[in-house]
Amino acid sequence: MDNVRAELILAESITDKKHPCAAFGWGNKKSLTEKGEDSLWQDLKTFFDTQYSAERMYIVVQTMVPNGKDLSEVKQWVK
Repeated sequence: MDNVRAELILAESITDKKHPCAAFGWGNKKSLTEKGEDSLWQDLKTFFDTQYSAERMYIVVQTMVPNGKDLSEVKQWVK
């Protein structure tokens, strides 16, 4: 079973319908625009206005740093 199917089964079977896992998780242009592109734009704007917040963001940095090497240069890149 691929990961997408497993995720769908999990979301449908054990999550509270009000939990974010029970909401839309993925799609393509056809499925996203079935209600029309204007609707997609409005939905995206509504999501941004209600959910987007810098306090909710995380940054993940992956780099190869040799053992014993100082991370100060990587920290500067992130800043």
